[in-house]
Amino acid sequence: MALAVPLSRFTSRVGGGSAFFVRLLERNTFMITPQEAAKLVDWPNPSRKHEIGEFVLSASPRDLQLFVHSLNMVSPTTDSREWQSRARMALDIQLADEAERTAQKLVTGTDTIVQHSSKLTEQTDRLIQETLKLTDLTRSLNRLTFILGVLAVLQVFIMFYEHFSKSN
Repeated sequence: MALAVPLSRFTSRVGGGSAFFVRLLERNTFMITPQEAAKLVDWPNPSRKHEIGEFVLSASPRDLQLFVHSLNMVSPTTDSREWQSRARMALDIQLADEAERTAQKLVTGTDTIVQHSSKLTEQTDRLIQETLKLTDLTRSLNRLTFILGVLAVLQVFIMFYEHFSKSN
């Protein structure tokens, strides 16, 4: 399949280099599950402690919750309580960061709504002014229509009068 795609799709035509870039999709680079990290807590190997530390620093909030829950399932030791405390702090920090991002989105959204609201208020004021002008024009048209109706009735009377005065 890869041979079916021309190489020009992957390289820039000007300046060389790749037309694409790679970014890290997952924060957890060690790829251990929360349950595996919880099992590593009581192991005496210091490199395992480093893996747990990396897991706690890079895990998603959901994985941290699962890690804390898994630690609650084992018998409490000094190490498990310490890692549980660290995981809760990391979870609190991530939740606070997420709350801050959400609050910033709300502030930005609110600012946008306020701007739209002020524009709508201006447009409403213009519409009210135009409506008042149209109301005045409609009243004037009604008066003119009435005057034209009166003139038409007068014209009919004049025509009848002239017609009957000529016949007599």
